Amino acid sequence: MPQLFLHIGTVKTGTTFLQKVFHDNPAVMRRHGVAYPYVFPPELHLPRYANAKFLFDRSRDSEARELIASAEAPNVLISEENIFQYIEHLNHPAFEGLQKKVVLYVRPAAEVLAAWAAEASQPYNVLPAILDIPHPMRSRILPVDDLLDIASLEYAVHVGRFMNLMDEIGRDDVIIRPFERASMRELEEENARLKRIVADLALDRDMLSDLIKRKL
Repeated sequence: MPQLFLHIGTVKTGTTFLQKVFHDNPAVMRRHGVAYPYVFPPELHLPRYANAKFLFDRSRDSEARELIASAEAPNVLISEENIFQYIEHLNHPAFEGLQKKVVLYVRPAAEVLAAWAAEASQPYNVLPAILDIPHPMRSRILPVDDLLDIASLEYAVHVGRFMNLMDEIGRDDVIIRPFERASMRELEEENARLKRIVADLALDRDMLSDLIKRKL
């Protein structure tokens, strides 16, 4: 059975970018012994590169378990920042019997809340639609000040739930790393370099194919 790594965010720590790197480089991941399987196709039109939709849509539980258990790699990575908000999904049936390690990126709470509230306020107004807040607040566009209050309460609740569950998981199986923009930029540059290499290889393949056809 593979080792399971669950990357759960937190919010505003470059999760979408990391997921894009995982999605774009399956061959590199496999060479490093890591599978990044999709039970449901990625929602690239959003864009979303997370591979954990099966945690929230339970119609494919059996398929998810089989896909993870039969992964052709010693390690399986599941990435979804919403797990941090709905921490009970760490106990999904697809994970039964697997050794789990939880990977969590963190940044100062003030930075998280400011970025989260700014993203969800005018004109986007995303946060009120997804959080459990009174209906009148959902029905209107909220300014950043109101969303800071909402985000602060929600973040505190999620942190508290995670801290309680961390004792159940086992602190040795929780990997916490600081979010560092410089590291993300280096990863972005490496991702771009890998894409150029793949493009060059594809061009070489096409040129060789044309050459063989001419000789024949």
